[in-house]
Amino acid sequence: MAEGILKDMVIKNGLNWHVESAGTQSYHIGNPPHLFSQEVCLENGIDISMQRAQQYNAEKYQDFDLVYAVSVDVLFEIGGFPYDEANPSKATLLLEVIFPEEKQSVPDPWYGGKEGYYPVFKLIKRCCERIIRKYS
Repeated sequence: MAEGILKDMVIKNGLNWHVESAGTQSYHIGNPPHLFSQEVCLENGIDISMQRAQQYNAEKYQDFDLVYAVSVDVLFEIGGFPYDEANPSKATLLLEVIFPEEKQSVPDPWYGGKEGYYPVFKLIKRCCERIIRKYS
């Protein structure tokens, strides 16, 4: 969802940014986003049906200016912790943009019904709006 929402905002704001997402586990490599993610995004005017899961690649990490992790465990896996104020990493939690210093993960609605995807969409959208405002 985050990739699709941010890409949509980048296009609408005429920004020349490259946005992509990746998972640290290989469970869903090559698969489209969860059906409920697709449906909720489409209901909000964003088509993510063409996205495909890819696995995080540490070498590719260097190609990006910023890396946002959706969960604390993922941030640890990609080397974003421990955070050092004197030497901040380019990797941080996505929710840090709206809840600084709280070290919160985006809730994972995977095991529930479609209704769980709506608040996650809104939360991610708030983060993406803040990122656009901050860096554009």
